Amino acid sequence: MKLSNRKLLGILFVLLAIYAGIRFWGGTSRSKTLKETLVNIQRDRVSRVLIDKGGEQLELINQDNSWKVKLDNGKYAQAMESSAKELLSNLASIQPSRLVAKRATQWKDYQVDSTGTRVQVFEGEKRTLDIVLGRLAMKAQPQNIQPGMYGRQQQAFYSFVRLQGDENVYAADNFMSLSVSTKADAYRNKKLLTFNRDSIHRVSFLLPDEKSFVLEKTADKQWEIEGQQADSVHVEHYLSELAYVNGQAFADGVNPEGFTKAAYSLLINEEGKPEPVQVHIFEHPQYKFILNSSENKEAYFADPDSLLFKQIVKYPLDFIKQETN
Repeated sequence: MKLSNRKLLGILFVLLAIYAGIRFWGGTSRSKTLKETLVNIQRDRVSRVLIDKGGEQLELINQDNSWKVKLDNGKYAQAMESSAKELLSNLASIQPSRLVAKRATQWKDYQVDSTGTRVQVFEGEKRTLDIVLGRLAMKAQPQNIQPGMYGRQQQAFYSFVRLQGDENVYAADNFMSLSVSTKADAYRNKKLLTFNRDSIHRVSFLLPDEKSFVLEKTADKQWEIEGQQADSVHVEHYLSELAYVNGQAFADGVNPEGFTKAAYSLLINEEGKPEPVQVHIFEHPQYKFILNSSENKEAYFADPDSLLFKQIVKYPLDFIKQETN
């Protein structure tokens, strides 16, 4: 009986030794293959970002704390600072959660080969990141559901990534590779108008065929058109729409110097500001209408469906309450 116990203790000791060895050597091996950090950039020092996808390249540059994006015609257009910062924030959030492949022959399975999106980040002349973003994947997250109740599983997402020059492929939890757009318009300033509607006290409509008029707030806070009271509900609805207007499509192919006189114009006066905001609308054979504002002078927006035109341009009857019989 004593011998049997000794044998059992010996077997137990061997098993414990094997387990300890696996834990020790396995952990060491993992630390050598799974990088703790893939992205290490100083976001406030980034001067340039290159994004390559399918043979096309997008370039963002930061000059004097002003972001610009390169267009297909070779020119640079103003980019939204918030869009550039969001891009860098998304890249900085990449954290490797697990190693999924070690050979180049496996890259295509995760779209980190030539089909992936290559992103290079520069701080001055130094390249501080060169990474390939692959496909997005989803996984179900188990939920604690009480018996007799039905519920949906929460979806968690991750993306596959690879450092350029490294054969290893990693899964990065909670990173969406699709958030890195390869289209210049995704980073451009699409603002046409931005107001606090309560600050507007005068809107001048310069219209063709002698139909120009002025919508103005009086001293007693009433809206009038040439002495005739306007319907406050209609005016407030219009000002709400006017307070935030974005263009959708840029008309980069047009030459602004070819525009002589706008067919329609608006002058919008705000309290406390000496100069009105100007909106000019030009008729165009290809785009139907092209809009430009003093809020975003370098941007010209195409309006082939007249959606912006209908939102901005109004006539006196649009603000006068109609009498019903």
